[in-house]
Amino acid sequence: MTQPQLEPLRYRRLGGGFRRQDVEASLQRLLTTVSTVEGSIELLRRRTAQLEAELESARAELEAYHARDEWLETTIRRAEDILLRAVKD
Repeated sequence: MTQPQLEPLRYRRLGGGFRRQDVEASLQRLLTTVSTVEGSIELLRRRTAQLEAELESARAELEAYHARDEWLETTIRRAEDILLRAVKD
């Protein structure tokens, strides 16, 4: 983001304080910036939610692979045990 050229707040000689127009313009710029930042934050929150859902899905998929791997290893061990018993007999 580039910084816009800011106009200085002019001080009133009579009565003191800053000129109302300058303060209102500064506040309007600030509100616009805040609105832009809030919009960016909302987009980032949505993207974070999407990524978290994808991560949860990937974790579940990985857990399923681990469970299947464990099942296959158990099945292979049982088959090896059966084969060893069959060879001994």
